[in-house]
Amino acid sequence: YLREKGFEVYMFEGPGQGGVMRVQGMHFTHEWEKPVKAVLDYFRLDDVTIIGISLGGYLAPRAAAFDKRIKRVVAWSVFPCFQDVIVGMQKPAVQKLFRIFMALHARPLINLVFGIKAKKEPVIDWGLKHGMYAYEAKDAYGYAKKLKLYDIAPIADRITQDMLIVGANQDHFIDYRMVGREINMLKNVKSLTFRLFTDKEDAQNHCNVGNGKLVLDNICSWIVFFLVRVAVIHKKLAHTVICNGIFGSLLAHRPVTQRNKLTLPVLAYLYFRGNWSHVLKSAAVPVYNTVELIIEIALTVKLINTLFKLNGLCDIIF
Repeated sequence: YLREKGFEVYMFEGPGQGGVMRVQGMHFTHEWEKPVKAVLDYFRLDDVTIIGISLGGYLAPRAAAFDKRIKRVVAWSVFPCFQDVIVGMQKPAVQKLFRIFMALHARPLINLVFGIKAKKEPVIDWGLKHGMYAYEAKDAYGYAKKLKLYDIAPIADRITQDMLIVGANQDHFIDYRMVGREINMLKNVKSLTFRLFTDKEDAQNHCNVGNGKLVLDNICSWIVFFLVRVAVIHKKLAHTVICNGIFGSLLAHRPVTQRNKLTLPVLAYLYFRGNWSHVLKSAAVPVYNTVELIIEIALTVKLINTLFKLNGLCDIIF
């Protein structure tokens, strides 16, 4: 679907995922900037957007905090801290008990509590067994301690990119109301957008299963908005866009100017179309003087019919 929208997709499995874990024996790491750096270096990518799905809601921002080649971040799940996400599924009394036991380093008690819960709930049983394997933990206590490493708090102030957080109002795994805490930690982002999808949009489930297309369309529109902003302000288009999720997907955008030189005026038109008064009055567009602006608009109007013939460009925009 993203390819049809005009994006290039680089897919890789990172530590703890698929064959990298089961064949190569590389288990999960919270330092996700390392596998992302390897991909960026290998493909010589720059000016990218990283998208993280589910746990990727932590992994993607983590990578962005350490690699400024990433210019835009999409956290396709509210994910401030893995340990809090897991414990947040339990009743308040159980959450309080868990935190007391962890503070006291009460390994036997933690193992006992998780063991009882696993016997009653198959999902917890599977999650515990898989988690111990994927994160190389000997028991439930060790697994819980490792989950605390997947916490955005220690590195949140290093995230300086444009960021989009996507939530679901009936997520069975993550309480979307945690987003307030996450937003409060992201004090240095360039911009921050939160989009909550709901049951009225059939996108209320974890990772918005049920209406993924709606989410992808919103993400694409968000990316294009910033590509257009860069084009207008700097008279150039961003070089690439990267997307990385829990499944290790990477998405890259080929410079549209390589396909057709009409890209800038057409994109400028789309940006200006809903923001005429703002653009004309704003000092945020210093590279366009009045004459240049009129030329760009005139050229765009003259060539607007061409827009619908440029399949690649139309896919990206719409």
